[in-house]
Amino acid sequence: MKMTLALAVMLQTFTVSALADPWAIPSKFRGKEVLRVEVTGLQVRHQGSIVFVRSDQMTAEERKTFNVVEPEVVQRIEEGRAKAAVEEARQAAEPVKQKTAEELGREKQEAEEQQQAAEARRLAIAEGMRYQRQPGAEEWEERQKQLKEQYAEEARQQQLAKLEAIRQAREEMVAQQVARDEARRMMEERQVREEERHIRMLEAQSAAQIAEEMRQIRIQMQLEAARRRGEAIAIYR
Repeated sequence: MKMTLALAVMLQTFTVSALADPWAIPSKFRGKEVLRVEVTGLQVRHQGSIVFVRSDQMTAEERKTFNVVEPEVVQRIEEGRAKAAVEEARQAAEPVKQKTAEELGREKQEAEEQQQAAEARRLAIAEGMRYQRQPGAEEWEERQKQLKEQYAEEARQQQLAKLEAIRQAREEMVAQQVARDEARRMMEERQVREEERHIRMLEAQSAAQIAEEMRQIRIQMQLEAARRRGEAIAIYR
């Protein structure tokens, strides 16, 4: 029970000290009770619902209005206060004068309560001042979950689109390479056919030339034989 009361008092104290000037709050934030101050922004409770106001979404004047305190700084301050309270209780308990057992017991109990309150503050701050679930918190968490899933799906679709573009580019490169190889093969085949045709033409020309030379030799031999016999011979081409 004491821990609960101490935690409630600590939350109330932290809530009040979180505002630099409650009356200087802009109209859109006026009437809202500050529940937690974070590095990322400010969480406020208004009419039973919890909303989040990010510091990067505030104007310069609004940022001046709210005294945003980092949890680590608050923790160090609270720990310093707790140590000072314990030291003060220890010094007060020194036997400067004779005290009764009842007084000593009461002072010891007060010191323990102060230490428990400081420990409660430290635990609450270390846990990030976790708020109790209020009407509207579940809707906000569900919205955050939906946004997270939406962003994940968009990232997945972008990755799929990128992979598809890479696949299409690779297929196009392969198709272009195949077309180049096919064109090179057809050109080489055409060149081979031209060389074969030229060779056949040269062979045909050589054969005709050889045949003509053989015919001329036979004619000369026939003329020579006819001349020796004194005969006339008709040469037909």
